Amino acid sequence: MESMIIQLNNKFSAASLLNISDILRCQPELRLSSFDPTTGQMMVVFNPACIDADTIIEAILQKGYNIDYFCNVA
Repeated sequence: MESMIIQLNNKFSAASLLNISDILRCQPELRLSSFDPTTGQMMVVFNPACIDADTIIEAILQKGYNIDYFCNVA
């Protein structure tokens, strides 16, 4: 399992950012381990044998969210 930190652009209200958990829940082999709606920062844990970081980022972008940055963490 790998972890990735994603910082969303804060142009959305906190209420709409909560929908991000629904987006990620639809992806296999993926879980949202933490999400702070006030900062827009989340940590995603995923199995790289089943889904890659690009697919995760693409799913978020396709729903209209903007990402300031992301990075893999050990």
